[in-house]
Amino acid sequence: LSDDNRDYKWLSLHPKPVWAITIRLRQIVAAVALSYPESFLVAHRLFEDGIANLEGVVGVNERLLASPIPPTYSRHLSRVLFIWLAMLPIGLIGSGIPVLGVIISCAFTTYVLVGLDEIGMEIESCFTMLPLQQIAGAVQNSVGMQLIDNECCDGSIPDEIEFEMPPVPLQ
Repeated sequence: LSDDNRDYKWLSLHPKPVWAITIRLRQIVAAVALSYPESFLVAHRLFEDGIANLEGVVGVNERLLASPIPPTYSRHLSRVLFIWLAMLPIGLIGSGIPVLGVIISCAFTTYVLVGLDEIGMEIESCFTMLPLQQIAGAVQNSVGMQLIDNECCDGSIPDEIEFEMPPVPLQ
């Protein structure tokens, strides 16, 4: 990495820093491989495999964060919650708590847990409420950034943003 902070500037301007790091790693490995073609062949392949594995892990994690929870989980949770809340007064009365205390504690517990379950259901049904146009636009922007990073575009980049990767300094 260069000493003049061009790498940091480029990385801080990139919308997806994790992908930018893997792109920069590939660029550095390729520059070293071109400088030492015979002696770096095996190491180059190992580095490329490691970077590919890192990209795979990042992709899996992003997909997990973006995927909704299947509705079977929420139905099961609702049924278990109903049974637990139905049995709660029996357990509290059996432990000797006065009836008024049982009513108040059961009402409060039911309000909190059913509210959390309702919030979870709203989060899970994201595709009915989710702005898919914005998600598609974000995916399009990510593909565009990848093209810019790989220098495969026509150069129509805004002037106020510098997306060009700094050169790899080799001594």
